[in-house]
Amino acid sequence: MVVVRRLVHCVAHVAAIGFASVTLLAHAQPFGYSVRSEVDDRLYRINLATGAAEQLGATGFGKIEGLALNAAGELFGVHLTAAQPAQIVKCSTTTGACTLVGSTTITSGSNAGLAFSASGQLYLGMSSVVFTINTTSGAATALSTSSGLAISGLASGAVTAQCASGVYALAGNADAGKFYCANTTTGVLTLLGSLSGLTTTTAIDGGIDGDRTTGVVWGITNPSDSNAPAQIFYVVPETLAKSAFTPVTLSGVPIGGFESLAVEPSSAVVGPARIPTVSTYGLLAVGFGLCGFAYTALRRREAELRAKQTRVTPR
Repeated sequence: MVVVRRLVHCVAHVAAIGFASVTLLAHAQPFGYSVRSEVDDRLYRINLATGAAEQLGATGFGKIEGLALNAAGELFGVHLTAAQPAQIVKCSTTTGACTLVGSTTITSGSNAGLAFSASGQLYLGMSSVVFTINTTSGAATALSTSSGLAISGLASGAVTAQCASGVYALAGNADAGKFYCANTTTGVLTLLGSLSGLTTTTAIDGGIDGDRTTGVVWGITNPSDSNAPAQIFYVVPETLAKSAFTPVTLSGVPIGGFESLAVEPSSAVVGPARIPTVSTYGLLAVGFGLCGFAYTALRRREAELRAKQTRVTPR
């Protein structure tokens, strides 16, 4: 029984360490970019794990509401001007400065979101319509007629049984918190559910984007109270489970006024150099193998002790 208990303890310890490692790997935290479009029109880089923001610089445009990163790491945005066509811009992830790509020829809406699909197509959600965008000219092509929703953000996340495109939309204004799957052929938006904690007070507007490595969709809120800080959260597309909110801070002070989000893939997170190691599952296999070896050795030793005891003749 002692040997069996030791085996159980060994297996339990290996499993705990291994699965903790799997969990940590599965939830690597990326960085995101967002323009503080309701305050200073500057681009910020935000640690999505802590909410800590770093100011990069002025965009040079008055109101950038949507951002998206392509696979090459190029950052695109959509610039809105009342009663004027929305414009597509490209922004430096170093200085924050943006340059004009071209006009969409579509009159600016009050909210907008951008997202690159896994195939590299750029989509714009604006004025309740989903468009494809030519990243060379900025030209927009409508995929549908108005859905009546105020689309505040678009994201490319995990493909699921409920969302074959992997492109998601977050609604704002009166529909704040509603989460949709966007059909990238027809432009039709299918309601998946409402995200907990996102209301017309906490997130009347905001931005979302997916981590291409994990498929998780991250978001940033723009509360109706202009003095309230923005909040970071993430959503698991398969279940719509949402994380707790994390406030955005600059030098430790909570800040708000963000309406866009573009997420760097977690594999591109800047940090300590990675040392090549055996995979987590490989380590689990080795650990369980050692447990088995130790179990066999202990059983052999136990048998030897019993044999000696039976050979001992009392005096």
